[in-house]
Amino acid sequence: MEVVQVSYEDWEKQYQPIMKGESLKDFHPKILENKKDQNTLAKAVKENKVWTLVDTDEGLVIISGFHFVNRIDVYITEKPFKEEIEINYE
Repeated sequence: MEVVQVSYEDWEKQYQPIMKGESLKDFHPKILENKKDQNTLAKAVKENKVWTLVDTDEGLVIISGFHFVNRIDVYITEKPFKEEIEINYE
């Protein structure tokens, strides 16, 4: 499957991450702080609305789906994704 790369701003507009705060400029869209709660949440929502922030050699990247390796955080979005997507997180 081909990876589609989009900007963070486009990802935010298109998929609408559920956030703790009012703006991504003021609040990081973290859902849960610990890995156990992240695992539980990711299993409870539709798979195509789960995203994972991972640490790569190129820096932080948000990728579609739930991943364990190098996971930093998990995000849930209002809108589902249809293809594999990668977002360079800055």
